[in-house]
Amino acid sequence: MNLQTLKTELTTDPLARGYAAMGDQEAAVSLNTNDREPERDDITAGVLMSALVLAEYNALTAVERRYFDLLVSAGSVTLNSTVRQQIRALFPQGTQTKQNLNGALKRVGSRADELGIGNVTPSDIADAKRL
Repeated sequence: MNLQTLKTELTTDPLARGYAAMGDQEAAVSLNTNDREPERDDITAGVLMSALVLAEYNALTAVERRYFDLLVSAGSVTLNSTVRQQIRALFPQGTQTKQNLNGALKRVGSRADELGIGNVTPSDIADAKRL
């Protein structure tokens, strides 16, 4: 648990969740609730394929198709910022595949997930407030 990250979240409240009016238990529940869409850490071939519209794939250049094929053939791909950007750039704006991929690059998660601090307990909240 990174208590400094948690303290910053609680004191700055960048999403206006209302931490100042919450007790430790309420703040922990708020941070752990799956109401956000953080970026995935990796993506599988199955997720990539389920996002694909065949006609839009066929409209890609040979180089773009090869890159998509390479991603799928890997089975699972670690998503760093470069790979995310390259995946998002493959299909033109307005295509269903682009929309599907943009959704697939995210997952359901909590604010704590987004912050990279794991599950937050009320005692974590109290400890962060004491920093």
